[in-house]
Amino acid sequence: MSQMRNDECVIGPAVFEACLQTLVDRYDRTSHPVLAALTEGYIATLPAVTHRIGIEVRPPEGQGWAARAPALSAAFRGSTAR
Repeated sequence: MSQMRNDECVIGPAVFEACLQTLVDRYDRTSHPVLAALTEGYIATLPAVTHRIGIEVRPPEGQGWAARAPALSAAFRGSTAR
């Protein structure tokens, strides 16, 4: 990551990919409703964002993901079929 300037910084694709993967995995493990709701809004954009910058974020392996957020699960399945 670069230094913060005007509330912005540059982050490399590999670091961003690791950060996003951690977020998705944490979402799969949480049972906190507020954290889940806030995270879903961000995760919903990931298929488009990751495709544009050429990185891949895998959907969680657990079954809770598909049951709790079927639209997100479907979006990820569609984005990994490149």
